Amino acid sequence: MSSILRLGWPSAEFVRRLLECDALMADHLAPVRDHLVRHSQDDGMAAAAALHGAINTVLWNTCRDRGLRYACFEDLCRDPLLAFREIFDSLGLPYDDSVRRMHEELCNEGPSDPAACSPHSVHRRSSAMAESWRSQLKNAEIDAIREVWDLFGIPLYESEADWATGAEVGVEISII
Repeated sequence: MSSILRLGWPSAEFVRRLLECDALMADHLAPVRDHLVRHSQDDGMAAAAALHGAINTVLWNTCRDRGLRYACFEDLCRDPLLAFREIFDSLGLPYDDSVRRMHEELCNEGPSDPAACSPHSVHRRSSAMAESWRSQLKNAEIDAIREVWDLFGIPLYESEADWATGAEVGVEISII
């Protein structure tokens, strides 16, 4: 969600495009159509949250309906080497030393300060990224995002701890 805002995506335009996709609306987004319409005219945080909710609704439904495994961003970032090894194992793919070294380089050697990363960089220190959104958004912004997110009924980020900020979870905030 923070990435959508940081990259300056035209969220409302994307929401309008989703509304025009009859099959997508029928298969996944009909229950949240009113929410999407409500947030389809401004590119603010609510539109970005609606876009994020719509994308995740489609992904969640697809995983659920097809018995696919899902992985949460924060979980991947907290222990990326273990997470990727488990994903490779579940897919029957070899996870040899060369793959592990590549993952170590991509996940552990980037800047420890998320603000130092280019918005399009894939070379980031994963452990720094897991909770970075907590320091990039103000409490009021997080509350507004949660209000929209909760409308989508996705069984992720349901607890208060999932939405806690900074000191509430012991995260050192270094980015404003």
